[in-house]
Amino acid sequence: MKTIHKIQNVIAVISLMMVMYLAQQVEMTRNETFSCIIMLLLTVFMLLERTSKEIHQKE
Repeated sequence: MKTIHKIQNVIAVISLMMVMYLAQQVEMTRNETFSCIIMLLLTVFMLLERTSKEIHQKE
């Protein structure tokens, strides 16, 4: 289970980097940029929340 979560984290980081790269290549409006930023932040917060839950379960 631990390795699955590590793989998911790596995939999430790679996808975030790809999104940021694509966002730089395509001209985006201000609203689209804010939407992307919000989605990126939500993804990071979800990963952090899952990690903190795993740590608390181990204790």
